[in-house]
Amino acid sequence: MKRITVGCLTWLLATCAVADWKVGDMAGVIRDEMSGEPVEGVFVTLVQNNLCDSTDADGRFEIKWIPIGTYDLSVSHSDFDRLKICGLEVVPDSTTSIDVLLPPILPCLTERQTAEITRKLIELFGASKQKPATSDTSRTRKSEQDSMSQSKDE
Repeated sequence: MKRITVGCLTWLLATCAVADWKVGDMAGVIRDEMSGEPVEGVFVTLVQNNLCDSTDADGRFEIKWIPIGTYDLSVSHSDFDRLKICGLEVVPDSTTSIDVLLPPILPCLTERQTAEITRKLIELFGASKQKPATSDTSRTRKSEQDSMSQSKDE
């Protein structure tokens, strides 16, 4: 009899606690910013409490039983830039909906790659029309001085 009474009291306390605990849900779709296609395997985390989910083949995620409040959402995938979306409001007995466009990671070019791209651009558009700078500036200075002295003489 004691066991049944303790079990019933535990159930009653748990039910009362859950009834006062206001929660909501968050759901959405993550898509590739370039193609618009859904992205599978995106890790979606609420920063403040580490509740998380990952997207399915349709790019959908859903996080349930979130205590009401304002949250920042971290969105990450190895093939895309990480995003942080701030100020998402979770309200009681409702689903906060958010759709995200995930930007691609921009590649970092090595010096060799930069040189190769520069060479190809020069091949396509031709060399610059500017005269290359000379290392012998003494002739330039001499001619400037001659010009200045002629101007003074006149």
